[in-house]
Amino acid sequence: MVELILVMVLMVVVASLVAPSMSSFFRGRSLDSEARRFISLTRFAQNRAVSEGVPMVLWVDAEQRAYGLIQEATYAEVDAKPITYELAEDVEIQTGFIPVVVRQLSIPKTYNGIQPSVEAVAIRFLPDGFIAEGSPQDLWMNEKPRQGAAPVKNSGIWITQTRGGGMYEIQTNNIATVRR
Repeated sequence: MVELILVMVLMVVVASLVAPSMSSFFRGRSLDSEARRFISLTRFAQNRAVSEGVPMVLWVDAEQRAYGLIQEATYAEVDAKPITYELAEDVEIQTGFIPVVVRQLSIPKTYNGIQPSVEAVAIRFLPDGFIAEGSPQDLWMNEKPRQGAAPVKNSGIWITQTRGGGMYEIQTNNIATVRR
């Protein structure tokens, strides 16, 4: 019985030491998952633009912590297949270069109940599958710092256009910094 109690005490001590590092591991997984979901949506936007032959707009609203995809309204008044995602709770997104904003594009105002603000950034995919000029060259996803904690340096993910400008890809911040 004493051996069992000692083993249980030892397990509690090990668990208490490992728990903080495991929580940061799972926080990092949500950042990685969010970046991959965003890249997947860019691929889908390209495919949908080509298959339907109409421009698609992938909008990113950092203020409302959401992003989505919709058909440009100049070709259809209502998109029957809009997509909207809300950012994971511990992830934030920032855009580097913001030349095209939602208010300059002809797109409907509501997306599954979320209405992007006028500062929302738009990535426009043309019917030939290419990214339109003026679309952001990169976006930055980062973990939100915990309340009272300092921001974690080099913990974010860059989502950048490929060198040819035909699609977006995930890069670490070190590679993107060299590229700039």
